[in-house]
Amino acid sequence: VAAAADGSDAAALRATLYSNRAQAALHLGFHRAAARDAAAALSQRPADVKCWHRLATALLAVEDHGLALAACLRGLAVEPEHKPLRKLELEAQRAQIAAGGGSVAAGEGGAATGEGDAAATGE
Repeated sequence: VAAAADGSDAAALRATLYSNRAQAALHLGFHRAAARDAAAALSQRPADVKCWHRLATALLAVEDHGLALAACLRGLAVEPEHKPLRKLELEAQRAQIAAGGGSVAAGEGGAATGEGDAAATGE
């Protein structure tokens, strides 16, 4: 990362590295680590729909349905027709209702507002 020519190159590289590590952590079942890395990637590149999907997937896996749904909504705000994220949104809604959590409106929840990153990452 230090070899990048300027700050924007370094930020893009960091985002890619965190995003790839989030995917690897998901594959290995390290869901909290995946959530941390996806959140780190999103701090560098907030319009990355893949990272919103990875964050939502990780949060859903640790049964944080509200934040998973909020992550889906943030990603869908970037790309409304993203089918895998739309499918995950519906899954998160069903899980949240089944858990007795009600529903999350757009703009609510920690991931949707940028608050609660520690809760999303287990820190």
